Amino acid sequence: NYLEFDDNVSDYDELEDDHNEELLESRGFMKDHCFREGSPRYAVKLLRGDLDSDTKREAALDLAIEAKFLATLSHPNVIKQRGTSGVPGHSQFFIILDKLNITLTEKRMAWREQKMKAKSGPFGLRKDRALLKTLWEERLTAAYDVARALKYLHENNIVYRDLKPDNCGFDIRNDVKVFDFGLAKELTERDRVGLDQYKASGLTGSRRYMAPEVVLCKPYGLSVDVFSFGIFLWELLAMKEPFEDYDVHKHARLVVKKGQRPMMKAYWPQYVKRLLESCWATNPRARPTFAEIYQMIKNFPELRTSSLTMTERTRMLMDRSVASLYQDAKENRST
Repeated sequence: NYLEFDDNVSDYDELEDDHNEELLESRGFMKDHCFREGSPRYAVKLLRGDLDSDTKREAALDLAIEAKFLATLSHPNVIKQRGTSGVPGHSQFFIILDKLNITLTEKRMAWREQKMKAKSGPFGLRKDRALLKTLWEERLTAAYDVARALKYLHENNIVYRDLKPDNCGFDIRNDVKVFDFGLAKELTERDRVGLDQYKASGLTGSRRYMAPEVVLCKPYGLSVDVFSFGIFLWELLAMKEPFEDYDVHKHARLVVKKGQRPMMKAYWPQYVKRLLESCWATNPRARPTFAEIYQMIKNFPELRTSSLTMTERTRMLMDRSVASLYQDAKENRST
């Protein structure tokens, strides 16, 4: 039932260096491999212990699906899976991932605080326009990285289905990574019922970012991620939660049925507004592909003239990815 849907509860614990250290120390792999010069390198994702049996069964399946996808995916903006333990689908199964420092939601709140300070300027005298420009470019760059990740997934016929800032984070190099693939699905010809339309479960994802066709349990395809990206991008630029005062009833009535969308700031560039409007179009066929979104953002004037162009950033991320693979191989040979 859509009206009972809750998108704010996680079924997983993510163990890092700052809690449950005894459990971390008890894992042989974690003890030997997950710390470099005393700093944690990885995080462990496993099921929470307080779940009821039905929820635990569903969450275990989601975690097994996530492990399956991450074992085959390789992209600079997708979280890297370093290992697994246990039997997939079992309540004790867990996966080991690269540790991220901060989620995009947390970063969005930090950006908002920085913007408030920049608007008052030093000593409250005038706006810090250089900082405001930097913050805008940082948000667009984060969106660009996420678009690159989704472009890669869609090229492999994978629909992500849960795009939101909570599922993206920054690593130690400040690169954006998409994580949490428990709701991802590979689209196959067997399930196709039309052009970019497949038989798939409805009410899948997080309500605020969910495409109308998913809420209404209609066939859907890759374009549902594009809709989510539109809401996601608006959140990064506005630096506030979309539909924050909407309960499920209001969201269903105004957003899903009547096509209401978040309000855009008057001063946002027209090319940004056009991208948002095309992404969250009610008609799935009117939405752009991520290949198109990637090119649009790449060619935004702010990013073409920034200190590091998007082409240079892409090359840098690819170089880092190759270096990481080389380092992994080197460490595996030494163990």
